Amino acid sequence: MTDKSPVLKLITSVWTKFFVPALLGIALIWAASYWAESLHPVCEEVIKHIGVAILVATIVALLFHIREIEEHFQRFAKVVLVDSEYLGTLNSQTLLGLRSKIASVVLDKVVSNKGYAHDEIDKEFEKLLFGKLLPSMGQKGGEYRHEYHETVQFEFMTAPTLGYSVNKAVPPNDHLYVKIVTTTDFEVVSPRTDSGEFSLPCEGTLIAIDFLGADAQAEYEFGVAGGPLQKVTLDFPPSAGLLRYSYVHKVTFAPDGRLRIRTRCVEIDRADVTPFMLKRMELMTKTPNVVLNSNVDSNLLNVFMLGFAHDFDVPCDGVPTKVRTINYPGWMAPSHGYLVFWNPDEIRLALQGGSQSATSGQGAVSRVPPSNPAK
Repeated sequence: MTDKSPVLKLITSVWTKFFVPALLGIALIWAASYWAESLHPVCEEVIKHIGVAILVATIVALLFHIREIEEHFQRFAKVVLVDSEYLGTLNSQTLLGLRSKIASVVLDKVVSNKGYAHDEIDKEFEKLLFGKLLPSMGQKGGEYRHEYHETVQFEFMTAPTLGYSVNKAVPPNDHLYVKIVTTTDFEVVSPRTDSGEFSLPCEGTLIAIDFLGADAQAEYEFGVAGGPLQKVTLDFPPSAGLLRYSYVHKVTFAPDGRLRIRTRCVEIDRADVTPFMLKRMELMTKTPNVVLNSNVDSNLLNVFMLGFAHDFDVPCDGVPTKVRTINYPGWMAPSHGYLVFWNPDEIRLALQGGSQSATSGQGAVSRVPPSNPAK
């Protein structure tokens, strides 16, 4: 024999413990009054007192079992709303209102400071969560990336090496330059199979190197679904002393709501003026894998990851190596990412053949990031 359902248990418990005794007490009181003329006065009073006693006992028992009844009704509500999937039958506006109310009630239970603006915070995070990070009814958004693999090649160089690399005449100077080549391979997943067009932005800011020219200082290539990489034309808005570039690539999802993308970005920057690289995620990204390569000992590169749930340094093991691998253990939200920074003097020393002393003893790498990492 199968167990009773929670709803049936609730009805049976309330009926047997409260309704039946209460009805019995009311019935005895009514019977004593209805047949008062036919009963002996003493008998009438006894019946009436018994009825009142049963009714009072039922009320007292009810007061003692308020918590039990509340728990019964909570289980009943769970059965109706969750187990029976009743929520799926509600319309969109009702669900939106219910979602906001639940969030408000949860915050009310944990916030005791009346001056704490939890209602405003709740609304802002709700817009961020359901209007951007997660799919929302009537709005686009909610796309995320997974199987995200990124390789970054740092090539630090002085002026003569830069000229050889770009095949251009470089005026003599003692500046330190860095060529950063970033390649990515990932899949974008949409919450809908009819998502249609998808926009993927690309932007960056470099120190302007006038003798190179914008096109030589920043390049970007884009490929879809295993196709070849194609060079795109970047926009370079005017900016005094800086080279800003941007591009928005628009592509269409496959019928299954998925899209495979590859990119390649080449940047040449002043490594002594901007001794760091800040990479931000454009979309919610699951467990990104990043491999850093360098033409100097990669222990000279300090790496710090800023994520949605985990912030951590990528430690140096002290062993000379040209490769560092980063595996982020979770979801990384848009605008979060990782920071790579270095000491220009130590990089110069490494290029001159002094990398051994740069990574040990007096030349230990500073672990303090730059005060303003925004590029």
